Amino acid sequence: MNEQKYDELKSYLTNGRYRDGASKSDKYVLRRMAKNFEYDPVKTVIYHVDKKDKKKRILIRGDEEKNRIFKECHDSPFGGHAGRDNTIFKIKERYYWPGFYAETTEMVRQVVNC
Repeated sequence: MNEQKYDELKSYLTNGRYRDGASKSDKYVLRRMAKNFEYDPVKTVIYHVDKKDKKKRILIRGDEEKNRIFKECHDSPFGGHAGRDNTIFKIKERYYWPGFYAETTEMVRQVVNC
């Protein structure tokens, strides 16, 4: 999720406001998307709430964060470089971003040491 979308979602979740100039369809899409998320004002994070298992996962907002999390889950000295499925499992336990499965698969594929 890019920074602008993240900020729009956060604004909507915290105070029900849309960005200036948002079209009717933009507002509709944001309302629908917001049904899957919760904002925690204490921790100042947005959680994605899985409909199946009701588990809350931290929404990741940018490529820098994605890369940090990937390295944390894939390159760990404790069982690092364990392949695509284990890396996806580790990420999915705590984090969420749209398209994480495909992006994580591609990141693992690009790692030379694996």
